[in-house]
Amino acid sequence: MSLLSPWSLLWLVTLPVLVAFYLFRPEPIRRFSSAFFLWKRSVPESQGGVYAKQLRSNPLLWLQLLFLIFLALYLAKPATSWTSVLPTGSKVVLVIDTSASMNAGQAFQQAKEKVGLALDGFFGLANLGSQPEVMLIAMDREPKILVPFTQDSAQLRSALATLSATEVPDRLESLRPLLASLIAEKKASVWLFGDHLPPELELPGLQFSHCGIRPENNVALTAFSIEVSRESGTPKPFIYARAQSFSKNAEQRILKVEGLDPARPEQAQAVLLEQTVTLPADGGRTISATFPASRLSASEPTLFRASLLPVPGANQDGFLSDDTAFAAAPPFGSDRMTVAFSPDIKGGFLLRALMAYPGVEVLDWKAYLQAQGSQRPLDLLVSSSRFPIPKSVTVRARILVTETAPKTETPVETLRAESNQELVKNAGVEWERLRVQREPDWPKQPSEQALLRTASGPALTLSGLAEGRPTLAWQFPLGYSSLPLSPALPILTSRFLRTYAQPSAQVLPSSVSTDERRTRPAGKSWTGPLSFVPRVGSAKLGPASYELASRDSQLPRFLYSGLYQAKNDADQTAWVPVNLFSPSESALPWTDTDRSFQAATADGTPDPVLSQRQFRLANTPLAALALLLLFLEAVVFLRRGRP
Repeated sequence: MSLLSPWSLLWLVTLPVLVAFYLFRPEPIRRFSSAFFLWKRSVPESQGGVYAKQLRSNPLLWLQLLFLIFLALYLAKPATSWTSVLPTGSKVVLVIDTSASMNAGQAFQQAKEKVGLALDGFFGLANLGSQPEVMLIAMDREPKILVPFTQDSAQLRSALATLSATEVPDRLESLRPLLASLIAEKKASVWLFGDHLPPELELPGLQFSHCGIRPENNVALTAFSIEVSRESGTPKPFIYARAQSFSKNAEQRILKVEGLDPARPEQAQAVLLEQTVTLPADGGRTISATFPASRLSASEPTLFRASLLPVPGANQDGFLSDDTAFAAAPPFGSDRMTVAFSPDIKGGFLLRALMAYPGVEVLDWKAYLQAQGSQRPLDLLVSSSRFPIPKSVTVRARILVTETAPKTETPVETLRAESNQELVKNAGVEWERLRVQREPDWPKQPSEQALLRTASGPALTLSGLAEGRPTLAWQFPLGYSSLPLSPALPILTSRFLRTYAQPSAQVLPSSVSTDERRTRPAGKSWTGPLSFVPRVGSAKLGPASYELASRDSQLPRFLYSGLYQAKNDADQTAWVPVNLFSPSESALPWTDTDRSFQAATADGTPDPVLSQRQFRLANTPLAALALLLLFLEAVVFLRRGRP
């Protein structure tokens, strides 16, 4: 607390003047009457001296003394100063971090309170010469301008009140071009409210205000899925989970895996695993365990929830958003997957890679047509691009290959994977070590996405998602590449089979991260518009649903983790588990202090604008008390008739 006008305290010299006035005022004229002895008897004798007698029993004196004290303090302008320097200027940009790490402790609530205090300062409660124009931006993985430059305080406060933290990773560093442009072109000051400040945002004219307290302990689930193995033809589900500690000390947690009721997914149907795990400091542990399929319903997709719970007597995790994960698995009793090769394809390397996937039945085209009496759909057809598919055959997915030998002048090129494609990223394959001879005249497919590239063009593409027939096209002969000599071929084929060709696959059979983009699910049922409705978990904090238009080839990026239910126009439903698998948010790279980067003028001297301190006045209650004392003085005067 400080005084903006301390010289106003000189008004306190009026206090002894007022007291002297009461001490040396003339005595009232006494007039005797026949009843004076009765009045004198009713007045008690004074117990003090002459001056004490004059000052005692004068409530108006004390009320007037208090009034003068409050008035002097009001004129002195008591105020509280900000803990950090407040950017000032004609334009101010307020940026609030809404990413997942802001859910730790009270970080996001503190950020909103600090933004509210800043708005108080801008619009009438601070010692400012004029009101600036303010812009409000929310930032997680991409910026959202909530309110453009305005002096409308109500609009800014309304947008701030409805703002909530998401559960997606932040990309604050991507703000640099936008903020640099606002600082340079709009001459704006920027104020960032968050839990950390990336080095990329250390810009002249930017002020950082830290929020929250770094939790002492934090662990996270960084992977969770339910896999189904079909060794010896028997479905055998097993749990795969990865728990990670981001603390400086070893942490102990209880890992609990539950099967959920599909009708009421918020309720557990069975506990499949419950064990204590010890996580080393800044380390993790992988848990894999099997459970009997008979414990859960195997005739429909099954839902699962994994939780990291504190051991009895231990402190709760400081960041709870990453302690729970969901997964969905197809029916354990699914039929075997049927794969057929067209007559113009010999197989070879690709056949062996497909056979490595469990539960696959490989037929040649003639054998499949002979077994077609039940009109069973073909899960996967391996053929050339010229092979015609009869109208009587339903094909769920397709792999296009060529057996044509490349021309002698075809160069040998190095492969490169597209980092945003799920079938090739994080596959554990060093693609740059693999070389191929690409077919330059390969026909282009509609709406194809490149998965692998060479210097001359795409080498492996994914297409047919909008048409309901996912197609994986190898644009180079497998026999003229080093791909079969690496584990890349079985990895790619198994990922494609599991995601697009498995007959019981429902949208996503495992887990989705809030930071990932997944392609539209396979099958014509999912080619039209889709809606995703949150059913359980923190997804209830988000919007009522996400919409996916017919033209979109990828799922939306979900803002909140939890279980979602996808629905098409025919009211068919499927489960989509969305989780916070983001080590960058779980690691909590917090900045514990405020920081400011002072702008400079054209000659290189510091800009004095940013060095001004701002204060919030606290004299309004003093004015209210002074007015209340005036009212009490009037009441006492009217009752007594004289001071």
